[in-house]
Amino acid sequence: RGAGGELPDPELYVRWMQLMAFFPAMHLSLAPWDYNATVVEIGMSLMNLRDNLKDILVTTGYNAKTLGAPIVRPLWYLSPTDPTVFSISDTFMLGDNILAAPVLHPGSRSR
Repeated sequence: RGAGGELPDPELYVRWMQLMAFFPAMHLSLAPWDYNATVVEIGMSLMNLRDNLKDILVTTGYNAKTLGAPIVRPLWYLSPTDPTVFSISDTFMLGDNILAAPVLHPGSRSR
């Protein structure tokens, strides 16, 4: 719960779950059912997405341990000679092949 025991805004909570689906560990401090059926449905779809990413997460985790390659990578990690990527701080890669560009503005549906 947020300050005063209130739940964070449902849209903010969904965005947080979307982001967590691409991180090495997905931890839900609050339960989707504390909100409503729509948030629960979105949460279930994100759990399915995460299940589909499990092989990539395991492989990148193994590579992190054995090679020192980060699991979640800034864009410059894959393109260190491209000056443009050094100014992008709100997008990241999961391994070498999955680009994550979180939606950051309230009410937006895409970037």
